Amino acid sequence: MKAFQSVSFDVQKCRTELSEFGELLKKKPTLSEQKDILPFFKTREHLSAFIGNLNTYNSNYDSVAHELSIFGDFTSDLAVGDKTHHAYCLVEFEDASESSIFQQTPRHHPDWSKRFEHGFSQLIDWMWKMEDQKPTKAFRDLFGSSTINAIPMLVIGRSSFLSSSEKERFAWRRNSVSILGSPVICFTYDELFDTLQKKASFIPAIAGTSSQSVLVSSPKNS
Repeated sequence: MKAFQSVSFDVQKCRTELSEFGELLKKKPTLSEQKDILPFFKTREHLSAFIGNLNTYNSNYDSVAHELSIFGDFTSDLAVGDKTHHAYCLVEFEDASESSIFQQTPRHHPDWSKRFEHGFSQLIDWMWKMEDQKPTKAFRDLFGSSTINAIPMLVIGRSSFLSSSEKERFAWRRNSVSILGSPVICFTYDELFDTLQKKASFIPAIAGTSSQSVLVSSPKNS
């Protein structure tokens, strides 16, 4: 079973990688999970680690695993965490195309796409499997404790492909659905970038470095 790799989080490298993420979003309106997203994050461990900031219990950004096996049955595209406080984010990346989140039907309102429902179901399966394995030594070996705070996360689609009503439906589902009491984070790639950019502006204060904000221009897709 793959284990988490330790990361010595570097503020400046995170800034650079976040900027590169913004440039990728500007350059490519659509994104392939296999050709664009997975290779991008595999080579940017500091940005990957910083995604752990989306779990409010995470403050160290010190553990990263790509394609983490969830006890042999499922795979998380990216898992990041704080091994001291046992706080983790498990991430499922999906494609970003016009039909990634909603698909048009003869009905008045579009349906949730098969890709979205598949990705969301992945999160449910991860949490089920982790709950099932919680009493085991394998669980403690992987996460460092039998008591952890884990948040599942789905990143899919582009904001520019969503109408106003679709953005409302997407936001409502994100804000209203939980699994085992844990919030389910659902972001478009633009929302992920914007959220990380805002959080990154506080890195210097946390890290005790200069008060300079992260200078990254937001891709105009939202």
